[in-house]
Amino acid sequence: MKILVIQTRPGIGDMCVFLPFIHEISKIENSKVTILTKKRSSAKCITENDPHVEEVIYISDKINLNLIKNLRSKKFSKSFIFHYGLKFILLSYACNIRKVFSYGFIKKNKNISTEPKKNLKKWFNLKSLNYECKIFFPENHENKNNIIIGIGGSGPTKKWRVENYLNLIIKLNKLYPHSKFIIAGGKEDIVNYKFLETNFIKSKLTSLCDLNIKSSINHIINSKMYIGNDTGFMHISASLGIKTFGLFGDTPTNYAEYNKLITPIIPRGFSKIEHNSRAINKIDVDWVLGNIN
Repeated sequence: MKILVIQTRPGIGDMCVFLPFIHEISKIENSKVTILTKKRSSAKCITENDPHVEEVIYISDKINLNLIKNLRSKKFSKSFIFHYGLKFILLSYACNIRKVFSYGFIKKNKNISTEPKKNLKKWFNLKSLNYECKIFFPENHENKNNIIIGIGGSGPTKKWRVENYLNLIIKLNKLYPHSKFIIAGGKEDIVNYKFLETNFIKSKLTSLCDLNIKSSINHIINSKMYIGNDTGFMHISASLGIKTFGLFGDTPTNYAEYNKLITPIIPRGFSKIEHNSRAINKIDVDWVLGNIN
C-alpha cells in the first residue's frame, strides 16, 4: 500500500508540529509514506533518517500537470490531507487516489495542534492517540552541555531584543559555567550574533546563522536546553528530545501544545498571548530565568 500525506504549511516549525501525526499514519497503515509539502519546510533534511518516510516531494503554490503525472505514476492507494478545502481533494482524485481523508471542504480557523489529533482519531476511528514527537537523527555522544539560544524568528514581533539575550547569556553563564551557547538564527541574524560576540566571551559562542539545517542539527543535538523565540529551531530542538523554553509574545501558545518538551514563556502578568499581541519585549530576563529553573 502506498500512502500520500499532504501538509503544505511552509515553515520548519509547521512540519515538526505535523510530523508526529504523519508517523502515526505510517504506523497504523504499516507503510512508509510520501510527504507532499513546501520546500521551506526543510522536510527532506528533517526526515532524511526517518523510518516512516519513503519520499518528500516539494510543491509550489500552483499545481501543474507535471506534478499530477508524477503523483499518478506512484499509484497511491490513500491520501491524508492536513488541510481544509477542495484543492488537495481534487488533486488526489486527479491522481487516481480513491481513498481520500481530509479536514473537510469548508476552511475553518482551528488550533494547529489539536486539529490533527482530532482528525487522526476520526480517520482511524480511534478513542485515544499516543504519539511521539521525534526527528530521527544519528546521535552524537559528545557531552550534552550546550545551551541553544534561539535569536531567530519569522518576523520582528516574534523576536526578543538581542540586548535581552546578551543579559540572559551573561546570567546563564554564571549558573552554568561549563556550558557553551549555540546561537540559532538565520542569515538575517548574523548582525545580532556579531553583537553578542563583541560583548561576550567569543570562545563560548557558536553561530548557526550561516549553516544549513542539517549542519545546525549536528550542533543542536549536543545540547541540554533551548531558550529562545518561537521559531523553527524551537520545534527542532524539542523534536530532538531537548528541554525547550519558547518565548511567546506575538503568537498563541497552542503552537507548542503538541510537544510536552516545549514550555511556553509569556510576559509576566499575561494570561494568554494572541496574534498581534506585540508583547515579546514585555518578557524580562529574570522572568525567563525564573521559568527555566
